[in-house]
Amino acid sequence: MLKIIYAGESPPKTHQYHFLPYAQLASLRDLHEDFNNLIQLPSVQQALANENFTSELLDGSLKLVEICGIARDVIFLMKESVQELQSSLRINRGFEAYTTSRKKD
Repeated sequence: MLKIIYAGESPPKTHQYHFLPYAQLASLRDLHEDFNNLIQLPSVQQALANENFTSELLDGSLKLVEICGIARDVIFLMKESVQELQSSLRINRGFEAYTTSRKKD
């Protein structure tokens, strides 16, 4: 994996681990510096940039799915409202026809 990351680039220096506490702290400092150097490599920066792009693309896709779901719900509610309105109009016409026929009698 590291060979792929370091293709054409210099890998960080290797560590010598010691058992003395101050040497361990120095090794930890070296590890921290090497990690910082690693994340500054162009190939790693490119991978991180692609990951951000991928993450943003995924977030955008999820928002689009959410918007489509909301639009579907709105259309469903509109369809129900239209059906209720049509039913109401039919009932109203039937009631008007009934009252008109009663007035003639």
